[in-house]
Amino acid sequence: MPVDNLKEILQNPETPPEHLLEAVNQIDHFEIARLLHQLTDEEKVKIFQLLGDDIKKQEVLYETDTESRSILIDELGHENMAQFLEAMPKDEAVDILQEAGPEIQEKILEQMVPDEAQTLKNLLSYKEETAGGLMSPNFNQVLPHELAGDILMNFLRHNKQEYGTNFYVVNDSRELMGTFTLRDLLNAPPKAMATDIVWEHTPHVNLDDSCEMVANEMDHEHISTIPVVDEQNVLHGIISFDDVLRGLKNMASEDIYTMVGASAKVDAFAQTTRSKLAARAPWLLTTFVGGMVSAYILKVFEFTLNEFSMVLFLFRLCWGWRGMWGCRGQQ
Repeated sequence: MPVDNLKEILQNPETPPEHLLEAVNQIDHFEIARLLHQLTDEEKVKIFQLLGDDIKKQEVLYETDTESRSILIDELGHENMAQFLEAMPKDEAVDILQEAGPEIQEKILEQMVPDEAQTLKNLLSYKEETAGGLMSPNFNQVLPHELAGDILMNFLRHNKQEYGTNFYVVNDSRELMGTFTLRDLLNAPPKAMATDIVWEHTPHVNLDDSCEMVANEMDHEHISTIPVVDEQNVLHGIISFDDVLRGLKNMASEDIYTMVGASAKVDAFAQTTRSKLAARAPWLLTTFVGGMVSAYILKVFEFTLNEFSMVLFLFRLCWGWRGMWGCRGQQ
């Protein structure tokens, strides 16, 4: 449904509540997340409240722009927000918490189950766009002596989507011993032990590795999920390709937004006109002042420049050098 039609339904006081509810829930929730920035604050909250189930609300909350997410979080309150985060994948919950200030983080974490809160606190301690900041602590963990048949039965009985289809063999100290996929498990004899199924080589990354290093390792090994270990080879979590793509996108967006004078914390295309002006005003003012100073200097030395008019032809050459060396300096 086009956003104009949705806004018309929302703003029409004669629209029956059941028709509005049906119209909102017919739209794909990812599409709702993308169009929220075009609506008023009241319309954002109203649409969010009309979503049919909590899973849709969680995905809309995670996928929408930063400004809309901030408005929805304020509307939810700390207690309801804590319940939402507990039900979300931990890496997504951390991404949302990282956008909030320390005080808001603390208030939300206080409302959560202690174990859940501690897990999120541990993830928040890692820097953004590092392996520790990108990883999810949820994964399929098996012991070396477990049998293939038992592993498969446990997987079918307790399967969770965010855990993926890779299995990681760890010892009693949680040290990574190897990995195998669901396909390897299905092809293995039921009595085969986990250590008999693991790959000969287990690719992994360290907690402090950058997002680029993680992406390069996954590309080199042609894998979609990679384990994250510390210096003692203790397994802490896994990173999937969508986490890496989001991290690379955020880093690229930050560079681009900085170049144009926008905030990387807020989607430049989702900002209001006032927000855009506020973000760009310092840069525009600096350029304006610099231009005025340059004009004043040229005015003061006007007669001197007339005597050396040939020098003016070198100005553009110097400007070209400046741009070239500036670009080289960023590489």
